[in-house]
Amino acid sequence: MKKKNKLRGFTLVEVMTSLVIMVILIAIASGVIITTFNIFGRNALFRAAQNNGNNVYNFIYDHLSYVTALKIDETVDINTKDSLSFIDKDDLKVTVAEGSETVEIIPYYEKMKIGSESMILQRKNITEPFYIYGNKSNENSMNGCVCTVTFSKYEIKTDPDNPDIKIYPDTIEFAVEISRYGETYYSRSGSIPILNETAKSHIYIPNEISCKTNEFEILYTYLH
Repeated sequence: MKKKNKLRGFTLVEVMTSLVIMVILIAIASGVIITTFNIFGRNALFRAAQNNGNNVYNFIYDHLSYVTALKIDETVDINTKDSLSFIDKDDLKVTVAEGSETVEIIPYYEKMKIGSESMILQRKNITEPFYIYGNKSNENSMNGCVCTVTFSKYEIKTDPDNPDIKIYPDTIEFAVEISRYGETYYSRSGSIPILNETAKSHIYIPNEISCKTNEFEILYTYLH
């Protein structure tokens, strides 16, 4: 009499156990993958913020070091000479001797308009603005980050022994910060040296000003 071969398979308990183990392994693997992508994305955002922050910082530093006059306010009009009223009239046109001839030097001026999502450079007699960050469509160009530029008050003091003598600071203090959803990815503060000695008496920053709340504008001049 032949014995029947019994077919053996997985029991319901074994199948359920295998499924549970697979789900646990998939969950662990998914967590590792998600964490890896988050770290990669965060590092990429950090590097982009460092590049953007350094570009903004260096642009402001380089453009304001050699100014002959500077004014920071919420709005300044680059297209009218009235906007240069903070400069002495004698300094708007300077006559210098070059050999036997005299040359009249007229200042060239620019304006920066700085906000949390855009920074625009406007040049004298040039209608098309140049974007340092941001764009015409008002789209965020910094991976969802915002930029905060802050200038400290330019505080003019008087000599305690002689009140008629004014003491002007040698530098302009400012800071740049890049953040996203309240988290800071870049922060740098520094001092802009005033390399043109006569500019010290033609700088107007009456209070600390920051684009964290409102846009502001910087009007500055060069002699050329």
